[in-house]
Amino acid sequence: MSRLERNPRADFDSVLGELGAELLNFERLSGRGGILFMESVSAGTAPSLVRARDAFLRGQPAVLTRHQVELRRAVERLADIRPELDLPGALASYDRVCALRPELRGLLPEWAVFSLLSNPEIDTTRAVLKSLLDAVERLESTAPGLTAAERLGTAARLALKGRLPPALVTERIEFYLKAPDRSGRAAEQSLRKLLGELSLEEVNRMVHGGDPLRPSAESLLGKYIRQTGAARQEVEFPIYHDDGSSSPGPKRLVVAVSQESLPVFKRLFVREEFLTVTGHAYLSHHGRVNACNLVDGEFRMPSSEFTPMPWVQLGSTEGQRLTQCMRFFKKYSDPGVWGAWNSKNLQYTSWSLEGDCATGGYMGCTRWIGDLPIGDTRVMEYAFPGPVDASAVRYYGAAAIAPRPRVQRLAPYEHADPLVHQVWKVPGNMQFAEAIGLKEENLKANFTNPGWLIATLLGPAPIERVPVVFVVRGNHREPFPAGWTPRYESRR
Repeated sequence: MSRLERNPRADFDSVLGELGAELLNFERLSGRGGILFMESVSAGTAPSLVRARDAFLRGQPAVLTRHQVELRRAVERLADIRPELDLPGALASYDRVCALRPELRGLLPEWAVFSLLSNPEIDTTRAVLKSLLDAVERLESTAPGLTAAERLGTAARLALKGRLPPALVTERIEFYLKAPDRSGRAAEQSLRKLLGELSLEEVNRMVHGGDPLRPSAESLLGKYIRQTGAARQEVEFPIYHDDGSSSPGPKRLVVAVSQESLPVFKRLFVREEFLTVTGHAYLSHHGRVNACNLVDGEFRMPSSEFTPMPWVQLGSTEGQRLTQCMRFFKKYSDPGVWGAWNSKNLQYTSWSLEGDCATGGYMGCTRWIGDLPIGDTRVMEYAFPGPVDASAVRYYGAAAIAPRPRVQRLAPYEHADPLVHQVWKVPGNMQFAEAIGLKEENLKANFTNPGWLIATLLGPAPIERVPVVFVVRGNHREPFPAGWTPRYESRR
């Protein structure tokens, strides 16, 4: 029995659900009409969708073709918004590749290709897809004797060179070519893996090989330690409690990094799947540094010895959303206006979008990090810390301290900029703090200044999110002295 016969409604929804998501993004159906549209997709009650579903279940391929046309139009709309992506070039490359080798259309289904090209959140995956299509086209002249499958495998190796370990690339290619299902969402998910996207579990294996305290030789940590001779130590950083007491947190591997070892460190660990917070609100991600004081520059190592860099791990899709958030942050920063970071920048104050969500109780310099909408899970409400102490009161002039969090169901809003709707969606991507297992810490205001946030990432953060802490040393080979303490701003 086929998958369609076993569960025809689920198969159809996998098609319409993706189409609905694209229409929600690119037609900016963020008003009530957009919510009703998505609900009708799920229920199958929209008249046109009912007719489409009936045709789909009768096996009429024209339905899928119509939706492929809609996704192609979505690609063209994104191309108008972001011409720097050269999406018309990618569409033309795909058409040429399939014209030269029609069998490649079966290996690279239109539905999956157009869905990825039109997705505004995945710039890196889209760039790898464009590289793969370019490589497939070049191989027509450089290696004309290859079969379609061999051509696709060779192109994937070229497109992923330096992004994934060679053994993992081979594993991904073999899996993709053997995949029995190339329809709907299954085809897109398989293609995303071929293009190098990593789950959180896969990022962990790449970083340490399975045991964060004993990295394997072929893991990123193993290679860094072997190539640099970096000192390391197991440390239980404290978890601070509301009553002022503390208890030991989980054991984490601490690894030294210095100016001498920095080139190796950057080659291995400057990736979209990692971020850290250091100093006074410097968020480092994918080789860039952003901060509430409008700093925007290349990643650089802190200068103070024993400064900790808790290395937070993200899945590939989370990392790509963070890149989008940083682009959004930069677009809405006004270097000429001090205070733009807290009153004018929509990345910091999502509640400035009228009616969208609750107003948070803090405007602190790292508070926005916990609120970043990067999680894979979509949610219908956001929560922010309320005015739990005097630090919040001084911003909001609250009459009394109220520890209750600010929670509100997300609501549609109006804004002319498509990028705003891509970042602050309805339903929204889960907030960063909740996605990494620290929602309660965020609601207790422990993300609202650098010291509190860094202590939270060192102590209670889950090991799968922060398995390693890099620490700045003058000499990265020198063993850590007894009784050393990390240096960062005071917690309170």
